[in-house]
Amino acid sequence: MAISSDGAYVFVSNIEAGTFSVIDTASRTVVASHKVGAGPNGISYQVPE
Repeated sequence: MAISSDGAYVFVSNIEAGTFSVIDTASRTVVASHKVGAGPNGISYQVPE
């Protein structure tokens, strides 16, 4: 799990689905899911320069 620098979003890897989800912390809902391939095991968030 990773949290955006402003705390607005949480990013969670879904190992069995091969995706990661973006969760809006204010509404506590999944706002997007993205396919990333088999077995993502971890995630990180980097602030763009």
